Amino acid sequence: MEKLRHETCVAKNGKTIESIVRRNIKLKILNPTAVARGAVLRALSKSDGPERFSQCSYGLSLKEPYMPEEYEAHRNATAKIDDDDGCWYVERTIDWKINKGSQVPNGHEIKFLVRQTFAHRRRKLGCTVDLYVSDKEHKSHYPLKHASNKGTELARKISLDWTILKKSKRFQPEMPLEDSVYKGQANRMYWAVYYDVVLILEGRNPRYEARWPSSPDLRAGEEQQVYEQGQICVAAAFKPGIE
Repeated sequence: MEKLRHETCVAKNGKTIESIVRRNIKLKILNPTAVARGAVLRALSKSDGPERFSQCSYGLSLKEPYMPEEYEAHRNATAKIDDDDGCWYVERTIDWKINKGSQVPNGHEIKFLVRQTFAHRRRKLGCTVDLYVSDKEHKSHYPLKHASNKGTELARKISLDWTILKKSKRFQPEMPLEDSVYKGQANRMYWAVYYDVVLILEGRNPRYEARWPSSPDLRAGEEQQVYEQGQICVAAAFKPGIE
């Protein structure tokens, strides 16, 4: 293993400078006590970073089917009938896939399975999904405004347009489900898009991708297509000093 040589000196302004020399590379760090030595070593080789403990909780705001028997968070929540498919939902709940303090490897992917419905008469199939972050731990399935989600901040509003899927033969309108108030009504068919929102934890600022078809719907030999992607500036969602 290649050895690192540490040099310490005092600059003209009186500040201590610690230099780490590796071959012909020299990194100068002011106030070295504020920088973990392990972080410096990772800076020299970022490709295969070690597992880290997440500094944030990550969650996606969803419209969840109303299931008070399964989710305690739904028992005191307000449920509404969706105009598109006629089923009962709790709107704007948050599914927290990873909580602060969880150990995650660099490049780890978090998948949110999403089902978005649209009235059959809709020409454009556009929607938005909201990604939230927090520096606290949270329980899933509670509505956004619930006390359980106190401290939550919007990290990214993801705009999606699924209109192009109408050109796909595998994308067809659906009949109302068994528990729909429109059950058996052929004139109440609707569009339903099943897709993944994937959060990729790389470095300080994670990135996201919206992929279709959803992972459970993939056929043998089929690959998902990325329809939207971007980066999330987590630092902007917190007070200074929190990553």
